[in-house]
Amino acid sequence: MRLPGTRYQEPGWEQVRKLLGQASVQMLRTLAPDELQDPALLDRYVDETGALLHACRHTARAAAAGNSYGDSVGELALSLLYELPVQPAFWQAFLATLETELARSGVFWQQPAGEGMLRKKVNDLYAGLRDRIDADGYMVATGRSCTPNRIYTYRMLDTAYGEIAALFADWQAHSAQVGAILGRELQGIPIEVRQMKSIAGCKADWVIAWSATLEQFSGAAGPLHTRSSVLPA
Repeated sequence: MRLPGTRYQEPGWEQVRKLLGQASVQMLRTLAPDELQDPALLDRYVDETGALLHACRHTARAAAAGNSYGDSVGELALSLLYELPVQPAFWQAFLATLETELARSGVFWQQPAGEGMLRKKVNDLYAGLRDRIDADGYMVATGRSCTPNRIYTYRMLDTAYGEIAALFADWQAHSAQVGAILGRELQGIPIEVRQMKSIAGCKADWVIAWSATLEQFSGAAGPLHTRSSVLPA
């Protein structure tokens, strides 16, 4: 989906997220616990992580297309990193999650098993910041109000529509899942396959049902059916 004023689009976001996670983990794993209280930590984090991103700018991942406007993955990663000092509340919330986990598990980010947890917290930091930046860009471009939650909803619907459209297009190979999405056993080509020509024809009930089918048909819980799922307003 290409919303006015937004820069972070799927599937490029997946690579932006991974690049930011890789560089951030490399920098953050060197921290001692008392450094979380250092007021200068944000500036240090941006400087050191920015240097790591700059150093890998010629890798295949960083040089890949990040969106439909011509920005590379590396350019989008750096741009989002440099937004952190402008939006410090996201950094403070991130540090709070580190402090909470530190009290529970010790210096988890320095433990081999803690890398995945640290990467997840970094992912959450940048996903929230991304939606804030794109919501602001959308409002400037259109003059209409928009929240980060609404941007998140647009992204989720876009992803769901793409997945559902692919299943509908190959419905014979996925008849059980398509039937579960439509709520009935299929008998011949379902009329919905011919009727859904665009995202506007994708019903909300199908999105919810599609998410519910993923654990059975793909082995992973759908985006609306994970433990932490919250339907955004």
